[in-house]
Amino acid sequence: MNLTLLKSLKSPKISVLVTLLFLLLWFLSGLFQNSSSTKVSEPSEKALTKVTIMKSVAQNHQAFLKVQGFTEADRRLVLRAETKGTVTELPGRRGEAFERGDILIRLSLDERGERLKEARALVEQRQLEFKGAEILAKKEFRSRTRLADARAKLEAAQADLARIRREISETSIKAPFKGVLDRRSLEVGDSIQVGDELATFVDLNPLLVIVYVPEAIVTRLKMGDPAMIEIQDKSRCQGELSFVGSIAEPNTRTFKVEVRFQNADHKVLDGMTAEVTLSLGVENAHYVSPAILSLNDQGLIGVKAVDDKSQVHFHPAKVINHNANGIWLGNLPEALNLIARGQGFVTAGEKVQVELKKTNEGPGRDDAISSKTQRGQIEKSGNGAF
Repeated sequence: MNLTLLKSLKSPKISVLVTLLFLLLWFLSGLFQNSSSTKVSEPSEKALTKVTIMKSVAQNHQAFLKVQGFTEADRRLVLRAETKGTVTELPGRRGEAFERGDILIRLSLDERGERLKEARALVEQRQLEFKGAEILAKKEFRSRTRLADARAKLEAAQADLARIRREISETSIKAPFKGVLDRRSLEVGDSIQVGDELATFVDLNPLLVIVYVPEAIVTRLKMGDPAMIEIQDKSRCQGELSFVGSIAEPNTRTFKVEVRFQNADHKVLDGMTAEVTLSLGVENAHYVSPAILSLNDQGLIGVKAVDDKSQVHFHPAKVINHNANGIWLGNLPEALNLIARGQGFVTAGEKVQVELKKTNEGPGRDDAISSKTQRGQIEKSGNGAF
């Protein structure tokens, strides 16, 4: 039977039939494969990133700058000897306040007392000689030359008298202005020569606060502007700008600014740490949370917003001020649809799905009260508020 089956398979008709059947199966398998690959290759539509936006409108904001500095005496003078002598008395004690003209140091007169008597006597003699020469010249008993010689001798004697009187006055070193004797580098019995340093005298009222501001700020300041000063001990006082530098410091590119304030009780001393609040004028600004800030590829700080077509835009911004609840940003359009959530997952130019948040209404009640209080504290009467 096996031999009969083998012979039947070798028949030409059977071979053709098997070949056709194989080709048909191969063709059908190819169609199924193409259909499956077509379904896999069909692209699916990409979903848009969902972001939350809030509508923000710029408001008028009084900008301030807080900067650290130090106090400095308005006037500081090193007293030096104008004549030689020995220290005989020190009426002025270090740290005491003195009025102008009060004696701080006395030097010995030495031979100046005798020289004063001689000079006075010589002046009297020359006056008599001149009067006699004048009378004789009027009667033409003496020439005009003799009269001129007598006048010259009188004037020389008077000059000598004035010189010795000045030397005697220089033995009493006096306070040049109302102030405080800060340092004294001598004791009773010390020998003093002309030009020797005697003491340092300072004027603590008014007092200055020295600060340095960036070049972007200095052009917005002017002399006479009011300023609020807070000393290290938390005491506060109001002052005004008395100097705005015109030349930048070479190392820091900052400009020196001086703020003058009254210190009648001398409670604030030279060299104390102080914080100055300067007014920078009113600007249009958006009040936002720091969490919405972003950086672009150039490293600029700013915010991301969407337009009416739900497309993302990056807006560089300038930080004007800040408090515990948020920051004020300038250099932005008047109105913006700010991305409040999801800004880290989108880029400029990208289309997004938008969800609206409540309108940004700026600082809360506490912030408004704080700003108004600060502005009132540093208001300069007759010159407007900050």
